[in-house]
Amino acid sequence: MDMFSPRQLLAMATITEELRNLREEIVSTEGEDVGEATLHLLAFIVDKFVNYNSNLCSWHAPRAVMRSVFDRHDFSFKITFAEMAPCGSSTGFRWATSNVIEAYEELAKLASSRDRKGVQLSKGSATSLPTIASASLEAVVVDPPYDDNVQYSELAEVLQASKGSISTMTRMLIQIGLIERISLPGDRRDYFQIKPNAWSQMTKQRLAQITAFRELAEKGLDLLKNASPHQQQRLQEMRDIHAFLEREMPRLDERWEIEQKQRLRQELHP
Repeated sequence: MDMFSPRQLLAMATITEELRNLREEIVSTEGEDVGEATLHLLAFIVDKFVNYNSNLCSWHAPRAVMRSVFDRHDFSFKITFAEMAPCGSSTGFRWATSNVIEAYEELAKLASSRDRKGVQLSKGSATSLPTIASASLEAVVVDPPYDDNVQYSELAEVLQASKGSISTMTRMLIQIGLIERISLPGDRRDYFQIKPNAWSQMTKQRLAQITAFRELAEKGLDLLKNASPHQQQRLQEMRDIHAFLEREMPRLDERWEIEQKQRLRQELHP
């Protein structure tokens, strides 16, 4: 599904191109440090504006305001969408600029406050904080929002499938160990998320299947031990490739786990 109409894409491309054209002039006038900071703020303004100019935006009738793309934590299809005009007395880029500048000013106040304290930032998986001492965190900020949790109804709406089909597929994904059902405090609905380490666990399950195929091929070759080489050829190929994968996959999995641990240490202690 396209997220932008042709008109919106043309407008965003033109705005981005003009911002890039202004880069040299802004840096030359303001100096490299201030110029680059100004360009980043202008980019934030464009991002803010784009969030309200997509086929996934909608109109909030009771409040008479627009809903952004991320009004909900999904990419739900909109039969009719709303968009914000770029130029207006209190909308468009004027509103986006005011919004971004206000946020920047508030952040700047925190940095210049007399009561400010040193802050340590750590980047890593919010589901695994092995090096963080208990009760030592002020906040855990998770992106994307809601820790990737999605409801039945949201899956059905986004995929344009029936709830029965979604129920069948989610049960299958639970059975193979890819996703898990979770609950949120105060919410009786079911949510689903990809299980931690799901892909590495599925690789290990695949290894068991490879071993079974290799053993099956060897039994077949044993039954055909008196047959001609031509009759044994396909079973030999089946046995050889699965024996190769059975031998090499554990080594790849070990290398991957080492790289993951190294990356996690670098993110927590850059």
